[in-house]
Amino acid sequence: MNGQDLSFPPSGGKHLCFVCVMFCLLLFMFAGCATTSVWQRWSPDEQKRYFGLTFIEEDTILAQYRSLPDQESRDAWYKTYWAAKDPDGSLLAEHRSRLDRAWREFGGRMFFRDGRSGILIRYGPPEKETGNQPFLHALGNKQLAGGTYIKERAWVIWEYPSQGRCYDLLLEDGHFQLVADVYSDKLHPVAFFAADTFHPGEILPNKAQQPLACEFGRFRSADGGRVRWEIYWRIPAPRNSQQGEGRRYLGIFDLHGKDGLISSDTLGYRLEYTGDELLRPQAYGQRNTDLPPGRYKMKIQLRSQPGDTVYAGEMETELVGYRSGVREASDVEMAVLQDSTYVSSDFRKDKYRRVISAVSGKINRYQPFYVYYEVYSLATDAAGEHQVTVGHGIYLSDTTGSLKECIVDTRDLFYQDAGDYLSACHKVHPMALEPGEYILVIDVKDLISGRLSKITHRFEIQDGQEFTARPPEDKNKAIPDLRPPRKPLRR
Repeated sequence: MNGQDLSFPPSGGKHLCFVCVMFCLLLFMFAGCATTSVWQRWSPDEQKRYFGLTFIEEDTILAQYRSLPDQESRDAWYKTYWAAKDPDGSLLAEHRSRLDRAWREFGGRMFFRDGRSGILIRYGPPEKETGNQPFLHALGNKQLAGGTYIKERAWVIWEYPSQGRCYDLLLEDGHFQLVADVYSDKLHPVAFFAADTFHPGEILPNKAQQPLACEFGRFRSADGGRVRWEIYWRIPAPRNSQQGEGRRYLGIFDLHGKDGLISSDTLGYRLEYTGDELLRPQAYGQRNTDLPPGRYKMKIQLRSQPGDTVYAGEMETELVGYRSGVREASDVEMAVLQDSTYVSSDFRKDKYRRVISAVSGKINRYQPFYVYYEVYSLATDAAGEHQVTVGHGIYLSDTTGSLKECIVDTRDLFYQDAGDYLSACHKVHPMALEPGEYILVIDVKDLISGRLSKITHRFEIQDGQEFTARPPEDKNKAIPDLRPPRKPLRR
């Protein structure tokens, strides 16, 4: 037998490779078909119906729906589901109306990828909607000759004041994604220090000492010759109200002036919770003092009465009197919450029931925050009211605090109220700003006199965890929240 070359000729080898490649592709395609999501095999109407459920129901209910083998059984299940949830059919009609709008306006079959869809279906159309017109920002001095440009990302804010909700969304890969939310006190429980009785014999030795996170703000006093010095603090607190409610503390405040100790006060406090469980395990406190202009130092100790821990901190500042042409605006107070439901005289600021100071000037990326400030010596009209417009911009800052180019600019606030001073509290939305140091610049224009007042406040955005949905509010558990909110509690 003659020797035979069993190797494939070049052309045969190429043919075999081609066959192998095609075989692998076919296997991949069949595997893809086997793993295709169930909903992708449904009609558009059924896809819309299913994703409408995903926004309001839990996974166990959705699994029941997906497990049904044919459309006829799924139709029967859907009818039974809504008959139990909504006997008169009014909620289903509203649900379908919202679903149709989300499908129509937010991407058709891909509407479920847009964060606005879930918010719309759960809570209805926004009571107030604001957004931006993205444009290029020039960075550097040579803006027209090779400067660096960045494009502001598109964003939108949906607000529901009657429900105490506010949502920030950023455009990401063609769809708006939820990046942050702000809730009123009805949905955002906090713990705070409330005044309590104190007996000197209750001071006990403490086992450990921790630094106290504290900050302050300076405002005009009701006594024109003095300055209101507001001191804020924050300490860790049990997340659950059953563990923390009623816990008692002693606050020791030593006030020093240029000639030494001026006064030493000891006050009793107890922790109060505005809800069953805190979003952040922190308790906030505040004490206000009215002092003549001068330089002061305040040393603070907070002692837990069982004697476990003492929190100690101090701060020092110069208090300058407020008068027209010299000092016309207060400090800017960054706040985590503006309350509308609960009332506490310690935290109340003018017409605002309570403003909870953030204490720290650092915020997580994307997270909105409140600012509170006052502007004095405004002109008034014949009715004794001031009229002002307020705009604010966020500027890049370097380590020296000098201003760079404006990144966010908003000019849409108008205030009119009695008296010659403005007390303002509103949200600031950092949106897509990168971590770093920034300066908030607030412009207040007196529409009667034409005076322009500028207030500046430095803050820092840190690269914290991005927004994740709050567990209690992930789903509506049953049906959309179509009824008006309950009347707020009074306390």
